Amino acid sequence: MKTDFAREQIWWEGKTGREEQDLADEAVNRALRWREIDRCLKGVKTIAEVGAAAGAFSIPLAKRGYEVTHIDFSAAAIALAQKKAEGLKNIKFIKANAVDLHMFRDEEFDLVLNMDGAVSFCGLEAPRSIKESCRICGKTLIITTANKGGVVPIWVNETLPKFKKIVPALKTMLKDGFWHYDQHAHNKRT
Repeated sequence: MKTDFAREQIWWEGKTGREEQDLADEAVNRALRWREIDRCLKGVKTIAEVGAAAGAFSIPLAKRGYEVTHIDFSAAAIALAQKKAEGLKNIKFIKANAVDLHMFRDEEFDLVLNMDGAVSFCGLEAPRSIKESCRICGKTLIITTANKGGVVPIWVNETLPKFKKIVPALKTMLKDGFWHYDQHAHNKRT
């Protein structure tokens, strides 16, 4: 199934206000990402975050003094991040799709972050997102993706009580490694 980025964009636009909520595993997930980012900052001046959403990483990095480029394809996420970054002069906001970063030169950034959504939600086009992040990276690249081994237990825990069965989308995730909300009718109700 080819990724319909227009639909993905609509989904992310609706998620913007909820994205920073630290649900069950998010606080630990974010702490682990910060540990890795902090380990990689020596000698870094320029940072690009691909799929930066509302700025959980890009804004604190700009506050630390790095030259940061915040990249996302949700206008709502960028607007929220811009509001949170008000007064910072060392952060730029770019609306772009992770699979096409043509506006950036090869090896333009010392550090590139592509943290989960910009890869995991690209479906079959995830390799393009990874290639583009690699291309614009000059020194260090940190990529994280949703791992079905980690996502499946959370998904079962959230959907089984509600639907009283293993939902078709979860079966698709187990079989194919990814799914899309348009594939299954029950997703339209959740």
